[in-house]
This record gives sequence, structure tokens and C-alpha cells, in this order.
Amino acid sequence: MNERRSTIAHHLTTALILRWVAFYTRELPLDVAGERRDEIASDLYEQSMDVGPGAAARRLLAMSLAWRALRGIGADLAWRATRIRDLRWVQRASSGNGSRPHESATAVVLALATSLAVVGVLTAIRVLASPNARSSEELQLLLIVAPAAMLTGLALFARATTRPAALMVMAAASVPLTWAVGVSLWSVSATLGHASMYVLGLMNLSVDKIGYIAAVPGAALALLFFAMAPRARAKPRTET
Repeated sequence: MNERRSTIAHHLTTALILRWVAFYTRELPLDVAGERRDEIASDLYEQSMDVGPGAAARRLLAMSLAWRALRGIGADLAWRATRIRDLRWVQRASSGNGSRPHESATAVVLALATSLAVVGVLTAIRVLASPNARSSEELQLLLIVAPAAMLTGLALFARATTRPAALMVMAAASVPLTWAVGVSLWSVSATLGHASMYVLGLMNLSVDKIGYIAAVPGAALALLFFAMAPRARAKPRTET
């Protein structure tokens, strides 16, 4: 039974990874998307061949694949943004048009939002999976909702027509997400906890202020996303 469950978990993880690849390679040229899918599929196959027999090995493989896929979300989205940017530059060069500043701003938004989402997801996994994590039920709920909201914003950002809404969702999620991550530093890592204590000591602040300090960059990101929303709303009209 354990062998069967481990095999199912491995197949399900592989299928989800390939679905993710199909998602972020959509609307790209067929040769570019196909090459990327073949590359990932080959990598998954090679990893599967290197694993020994037994339920434990298959279970560890599924966990390893899921962890690598989660850590690689930012790189995958950056890869997509680069390919789209290159394609649009070629199209604009042939038509005598260009809007590199807009593409650069889009790449910055993607990088920041993706980084924040990944940090939030990893923190949530660490806190929720640790029985010794010192966190309230309200904080655990926030660690689920805030990263989910940021991921929703990233999904909406993939389409030009929904980018204004995406940026507003990202802005709304930034402050609670950074606050929750800051409060959870001790649960995530003792090293990070000691580092935060050192920073608070330099600022003559008590330990309970760490969440508010962590929310400061979140507020800056929220202002950036909010300021970008009108520009994202105006973009489709300039292209038609």
C-alpha cells in the first residue's frame, strides 16, 4: 500500500510540474515552449531513473521534485518574462516601435511579487509543518491567505487586461504578508531570529515590534504596486 501511495504521489507531483510548465509557456512560440517542456520532462525522467526502489525512495523523490518546483517559480516566471520581452522587442524592431521602460517595469514587478510570494509560501510551509512553531491560529491563517493572495495577483498579472486588478491584489497582500513573515522569523530559523533581535537591539525596540519593522518594506511594495496600477490600465489602450 505504501509503495502504491508513493508511486501515486510521484506521478501526481510530476503531472503538476508539467502542468505548471504548460501554464507559464503559454502564448510563447511553439518551438520555444516545446523546447522548455522537453527540457523539464527530460530532467524529471532522469531524476526518476536515479532513484532506487522502495516506497521511501519514491516518497522522497516526490518531495524533492515538489521542493525544487516551488523554489524555481521565480526563475520560471523570469524565464517567461525574458522570452516575452525578446519576442516583443523583435516585433517592435520590425514595426519601428519600442517600449523598453514598460517592459523593465513589468519585469521588476514580477521579480518583486514572485520573491515575496515564494518567501511567504516557504514561511507558511515551515510554520505549519513544525509542531514547535510558536504561532497563533490567526497568524497561521494569515500565512495561508496572504501568500495565496500574492499568487493570485501573479496569476492575474499574466494577462494584460487583468494587470490593474493584479497590482491592486498585490498591493493589498504586501503589508500583511511581510508582517506575518517578520513575526514568524523565530519559527522559521533561529539564525534569522537572532539576527532580528540584533537589529531590534540596535534600534532600541522590543521583540514584539519585529512585525511592524518587517511591514515597512511591505508598505513600500504596496505603494509601488498601487502606483503601477494606472499605468497598467492605460497600456492596453496604447496598443490598440
